[in-house]
Amino acid sequence: MTGDANTLVRQGIKALKAGQKQQARDLLLKAVDLDERSEQAWLWLSAAVDDPAEQEICLENVLTINPENPHAQRGLEKVRQKLGKPAAPPPAPPRHASRRPTS
Repeated sequence: MTGDANTLVRQGIKALKAGQKQQARDLLLKAVDLDERSEQAWLWLSAAVDDPAEQEICLENVLTINPENPHAQRGLEKVRQKLGKPAAPPPAPPRHASRRPTS
């Protein structure tokens, strides 16, 4: 992860923990723009977006980067229950691009 992306992730986490969800979302979206393979940025972004479909996208991206991430596995199972989808793991998206929430 680039230094700038890492800084944005730290700032996003701090904003999210302070209850500043919109600011956290903005910072974390910038982080994934700089480094689309940032596991931590996608994981925290899943907590900063409200729409379960967007949470699903973020968590799928985490699992594309690290299929063994237990937080993303549990989170994706919960989100899919909300969405009425089966809890099976998603097919791997193409390696050249990560999907991104629309917010």
